[in-house]
Amino acid sequence: QRQLEYANEALASERAQAVRLEASLDSLRASEEQLRGELRAEAAKGQRDARAMRQLQRREALLLSQLAALERERDEAVRSGEALRCGTGALQTALREVEQSQLEDRRMVRSLLCENATLRWQGAAAGEAL
Repeated sequence: QRQLEYANEALASERAQAVRLEASLDSLRASEEQLRGELRAEAAKGQRDARAMRQLQRREALLLSQLAALERERDEAVRSGEALRCGTGALQTALREVEQSQLEDRRMVRSLLCENATLRWQGAAAGEAL
């Protein structure tokens, strides 16, 4: 009789342990599913960030190309300006126009450089977010 009681107690203890283990397993499964969901969300974010980074790189390449063209135009304007300095009053007027154009070009170059720096910063931030 006593052994039967001990066996019943042991069985009840084992069943309680099994219930606790099943609850723990369920909790672990739920945690795993949550982590898998987070991983899928992070993967999707990584893909979006990669697309954004490629787009920023294309934009940067375009801006650098525009900057090079502006620098060539500026260099040409400088050469033209130097030739005009040797001329008369009419040529000096033309020179002032070229210099104004150069100022506008410089402003545009500065603006492009600022935008380029911003794009680089955004690209770096996107890279860090990965």
